[in-house]
Amino acid sequence: MNRPTNIRILNNIIAETRGTAILIQPSPQQKYIIVSNYNLFFYPKGGLVLEHGKNKVTSLEAWRQLTGNDSRSVAGNPKWVDPGKGDFHLQPGSKAIATGLLLPAFLVDFDGIVRPQGKSPCIGPFEYRSKIPQIVNPD
Repeated sequence: MNRPTNIRILNNIIAETRGTAILIQPSPQQKYIIVSNYNLFFYPKGGLVLEHGKNKVTSLEAWRQLTGNDSRSVAGNPKWVDPGKGDFHLQPGSKAIATGLLLPAFLVDFDGIVRPQGKSPCIGPFEYRSKIPQIVNPD
């Protein structure tokens, strides 16, 4: 079985409501590189749980110390418009606004809005827009 050897977890909103937010089970037979950064961790029902092998941590700071990752990541409420109805656009005051990393593969968001709309792109699939956005013409 082919398994990934280089994993990049960038610009994601990771919402954990029932268990482990990130679980990494390293294999002694396979070398791999994991890069995780510019993410927003949201854990509304209690403590954050992140696991790397047999190590389980319950805070973003402890995860950073264990893995050396997520130095630019934040923890908090992403302030989605209406997640119950599938609307994951950001509201004012979200920690995801303009705190992401510009990635060449994602220069537009899921609505076709050019990234970034501010000083940096937003974390997650949608750019926050407080004014009329630039839309990429698909033609």
